[in-house]
Amino acid sequence: DGINATFLVKWGWGPDETTASSCNRISTNLAALPDYVCSGVTFNTVPHRVYLFFTPVLSSIGTFTLPVTFSATGMVDYKVESSVTMLAVLSVVEVSAPSDTHAVPLSGDSISITFVLTATATSVSGEQVLIPYTAVEPGTLVRWSAPPYTNKPACPSLGVSLPYTCTFSNIHFNTGNVTVRILMTPPLTLVGQVPTNVPNYTFTFQAYQFANATVVPPIFQLGVWDLNLTPLFKDSGVLSGATVRFLLNVTASGNSLGGEEIVLPSSLVQGALSVKSLTHTSTNYTCASEGTLISCLMSTFTFLAGVQETFVIEFVPVSTWVGTLNSNLTFSAFSFVPQNLFLNIRIFGYLDPVHHLLPQPTSPDVSSTMGSIAGVVPGFTLAIGQLLQLHYAMRSTGTSAGGEFIRIPSSSVEGTFYWSTVGDQVTYWTCPLDSSSTYPNTLKCDLISKGLHWYRNSDVNVWLFFVPALTSRGYIGPITFGADDFQTIAETRVQILASFSFQSVTASPPVVVSSRPIPTVIFEIKVSASTQSAGGEELWFVSSAMDPDTSTVFWKMNDDSIKGAYRCNLMPSGVFSCYVPKGQFTTTTMRIYLFVTPLGSIVGPWPATVILNATQFANLTIPLTLSVIARNTILNHSVVPTQPF
Repeated sequence: DGINATFLVKWGWGPDETTASSCNRISTNLAALPDYVCSGVTFNTVPHRVYLFFTPVLSSIGTFTLPVTFSATGMVDYKVESSVTMLAVLSVVEVSAPSDTHAVPLSGDSISITFVLTATATSVSGEQVLIPYTAVEPGTLVRWSAPPYTNKPACPSLGVSLPYTCTFSNIHFNTGNVTVRILMTPPLTLVGQVPTNVPNYTFTFQAYQFANATVVPPIFQLGVWDLNLTPLFKDSGVLSGATVRFLLNVTASGNSLGGEEIVLPSSLVQGALSVKSLTHTSTNYTCASEGTLISCLMSTFTFLAGVQETFVIEFVPVSTWVGTLNSNLTFSAFSFVPQNLFLNIRIFGYLDPVHHLLPQPTSPDVSSTMGSIAGVVPGFTLAIGQLLQLHYAMRSTGTSAGGEFIRIPSSSVEGTFYWSTVGDQVTYWTCPLDSSSTYPNTLKCDLISKGLHWYRNSDVNVWLFFVPALTSRGYIGPITFGADDFQTIAETRVQILASFSFQSVTASPPVVVSSRPIPTVIFEIKVSASTQSAGGEELWFVSSAMDPDTSTVFWKMNDDSIKGAYRCNLMPSGVFSCYVPKGQFTTTTMRIYLFVTPLGSIVGPWPATVILNATQFANLTIPLTLSVIARNTILNHSVVPTQPF
């Protein structure tokens, strides 16, 4: 009982079954108990070792007893019983390890490993599985379950570095299929497929009087990146054409397996993409275009689990872009989840890229300087009260998409500020006060309301008409141009000069007799200013008829007494420079007195000029009128007799 009749029974003098002889079966009825006769065995007084080879039935488990009878003619039968402990065989016929949350498990995911097992016999106790502690993320739980998977008992660990033990209650292995499920979290450092036949991931199924069944479940896990992208530029953004730089910190959940790369859409990059390592200072990476992408391969070294690597990424965004750059940087590798990082770059376009006269500021927060202009009437410098016409023909780095404007401080304008696109004073639009609290007391021309945009490849013509404020002095404005996501550009070249108003000049005496020394002449000049001066006041006395040694010039305001007058200094150029206190020129009529001692040898009209000047004032030149007549001197005389009467 217990011998598998399908297989031969053999005997031999040695342990090699291939040299053994077959035993004959007595009964051919397979359903009957098989009895076998092994012929050819000889017995004598010398002990012999006899080997018997047979196959127990597959369902054998526990102690198996085989009765064997030795017999020979003329001898008494000798019966013995041999006992063998039979271990049932347990097999894993199916195993799967999906994630509980993702289609493909990611690092940190809890997974459910389902095992389908079958056995050669039915177990009675001791059903369990041992899970190496190295296969489980420290600090996480291991549980088991069976259909219908409602109960999920925990699997304790027997100690530090010892396996987790899942004891299966109310489950017995049998010749059918038994399904159990293990719920666990693999180590975060696992990347890719678990290799087969590795002890660190070998699960061992056990039962009483069963041979252990070992299996390495097909655990596959995608690594994940911990990425931190820091812009190395102002939060507000960069100007079109500027290089953008990012600091990229990369930490891998596990050791990378190759294929590490950074990818950007090539349509958003102008020129090259550069990636440099800061943790490996000698490492730069080659980036090349591949269709619609630029790829930087970085597989010259392995990213290690938990070790941060730092890179500098730099490139120039496509020059025509205006606004937020709608692009992702993708970091990927074999058996890692590709991770996208949104490049939060605000690209500021700017106006007048062709005609800039000076180097422009690189910060979008600072206004650039206007260079483009086609006409200024009457000119960049004009007197108070004149109508100013400015004509601009401008382009931009990219097409604007809203918010197009022109602004000017309301204090710079006398009356109404107009703009036009046709250059005449017939078709135009007015610019009202800006309603925004950001720009108080500012006139704003809403260009977008008339459909005007800034363009890269065609000029946009704008005319401005206005009379600068009558109280203006110096540079007006600034007049600023811009749009949404555009750097503002400022017109700062238009200068309003205050003026002097000449009324009269008189000389006392108006006629001087040439003599040595010549008497002092007092000139009274009546003049007023359009606005009070604020510095840089100058009074110059110019005459070629002055003796550098003896001639003097003094001046005084509103007082014809020379006492306390300012002395004017003779400059190397022959011009007398007169000190004028700050703020001396005012809008009321001023009486300027000059006390002049001219050259005594001149006869006739006396050439002299006074020039008044101040900062942001137009010069006033006043010719002085004085006549010098000669004196006749009688050196000798005689009386000539006449004919007597």
